[in-house]
Amino acid sequence: YADRFVAALAGPFAIGGRTIQFGASVGVAVPPPATFTPQDLLDAADRALYRAKESGRGCWRAEPEH
Repeated sequence: YADRFVAALAGPFAIGGRTIQFGASVGVAVPPPATFTPQDLLDAADRALYRAKESGRGCWRAEPEH
């Protein structure tokens, strides 16, 4: 679903009589066993987002990597 989300944000969009286009990077956290805390999930999503940003706009990455 992350690829569809990134594609939907790619635009272009008509806003206030102007055409605007932007890109997005998305980080996805895939929760492991029940021992994972909410903070662990946020940290994993943050790591994935930074990896996506390093790859350039219009990318998404998951943590842990699959």
